[in-house]
Amino acid sequence: MPQQSLTKVVGERVKATRDRRGWDQSDLGAALKAVGLEYTQPTISRIERGERELSTSELFAFAAVLGVSPLALVVPLEGDAVEVGDGVVDGWALRDWVRGFAAPSGVDALAYRDAMPADERRAFHVPGVERLVRWTTDRLLRALGDGDTELALRLLDDIERFAGTIRDEIRGRTDDGAY
Repeated sequence: MPQQSLTKVVGERVKATRDRRGWDQSDLGAALKAVGLEYTQPTISRIERGERELSTSELFAFAAVLGVSPLALVVPLEGDAVEVGDGVVDGWALRDWVRGFAAPSGVDALAYRDAMPADERRAFHVPGVERLVRWTTDRLLRALGDGDTELALRLLDDIERFAGTIRDEIRGRTDDGAY
């Protein structure tokens, strides 16, 4: 499975989104200038090649100007692995993590959920987990069909983690009394 840096993913997603809008780099620069940000064409080129990182506020500004969710600029469209810190995260797992649907691999799902505001916890452990289990199962079947056993095994680990979270919720391990 190919892997790339998060900076490279963001650059590729900015370029693909800009291209889909039919804009050249100067058009993007003009749109950013209209919201108070000045980027030269060479700077935009460096961003798109993954040679310059965007700050969080820059990422949100780019997403707003391009008319997409910040998520659309942070994760690859496919499940390509992405370097995050010292590790590597599957693109599908990264997408779920950014959406708040699932804890990253190796993180206690209950601790992850407990760090969320109460309203998000309720969404996480009722419809969120149900949706995520369905999505993960579909992705698992696709991985098996593609012969990607490494991804299939990681997805099975995720399903086991989800099952544990659901089991704990059923047993009443919520701190806010909601279920």
